[in-house]
Amino acid sequence: MLEYCTAAAPGSILLLGEYAVTEPGGPGVAMAVRPEVHATLDPGAAPRISGRMGAQRFTWTPKRCDSPMFSALVAECGTPAGTITVDSTRFAGPHGKLGLGSSAAVAVTVAALLKAPPRAGEREDDRMGAAGCACAAPNTAAAACDCSEAGRQVLHGDLSAGADAVPESVRRRVFAAALAAHRAVQGGRGSGYDVATSVWGGVVSFRGGGTPAVAPHRPPEVPALCLVHGTMPLATAAALARYEQWRQREPAAANRFRERSREVVEHFLAAGDAAACCAAIEAGGKLTRWLGARIGVAVEPPDLRARLDWFRARGWVAKPVGAGGELGIAASPAGTVPPDPPDAPALRPAADGLRWLVRRRPPAGGAGAPRSSSPGVTE
Repeated sequence: MLEYCTAAAPGSILLLGEYAVTEPGGPGVAMAVRPEVHATLDPGAAPRISGRMGAQRFTWTPKRCDSPMFSALVAECGTPAGTITVDSTRFAGPHGKLGLGSSAAVAVTVAALLKAPPRAGEREDDRMGAAGCACAAPNTAAAACDCSEAGRQVLHGDLSAGADAVPESVRRRVFAAALAAHRAVQGGRGSGYDVATSVWGGVVSFRGGGTPAVAPHRPPEVPALCLVHGTMPLATAAALARYEQWRQREPAAANRFRERSREVVEHFLAAGDAAACCAAIEAGGKLTRWLGARIGVAVEPPDLRARLDWFRARGWVAKPVGAGGELGIAASPAGTVPPDPPDAPALRPAADGLRWLVRRRPPAGGAGAPRSSSPGVTE
């Protein structure tokens, strides 16, 4: 008998395609990265969704709700068949959220439990137990993967069956529901690349639109990546509004930007090694800075530029990501010794997207009985 079902989904980072992915057909490339959000369903308990997102706690019940995200998910997917507990605390960083798509991963995991939780007898064999590390991407340095022996013990813990595969049909249903809810919270906007990346994992080729086109991409090699934080917050909605206004003012220049963005994405997708990936990332950074100057958005303000320049001086390439202003990435070409700067953690690729972690009810009083009443899974 299935006791608890946990849906796990990684965060995401947009490597290429800033601003362009907000348009129909606009291409981009994103990568799934750890940490993960975990959402656990305790079937048969009272209908409820509670979650920790950073330092805040949010709750949905049939009578009250203080979370627009949970409310949108229930409106899209229906009332939960039990209590869902969400944990995204590992997405909190020294300056607030890490900027790795935690809200999208929350939407994916909760939508998965509302839409299509696995049932007893429909599960595949224990892939984690049979294959050892089930989350490290090929050609990824061991230091970039969090599947150490200690990490595997945490993932297994009381989870007697490890990780289950999620059928493609389920991924598509979850993506549609999570995207609709995520957009509803953002006033109908949002490209959805972050939702798609949390669902499919790995590296994702993405084209924006009302119904985005998503295709998993398996590069022969990816460079080591570091996440670089600035300190100047940027309102994404305001930046996108400036982009829309510029498109209306300068349609010819906007067309050139979209064409160049497409070329950069295609360059990355055709790359055969880390150095070629880095060349595309560097070109994408130049294009984003050019666009920022045209639309009047500081995509790389002085504090972020200084931190990105630290990497550039050591042979890495670096660029702002997303709307810009407060977040960037640095990528290492093959053969470059990774530096160890403060406040620039190495990004940990996640080959798996949405996955199940399940636990069966242990025999009464037997070994493996839960040590606490909480069904949550933490790392």
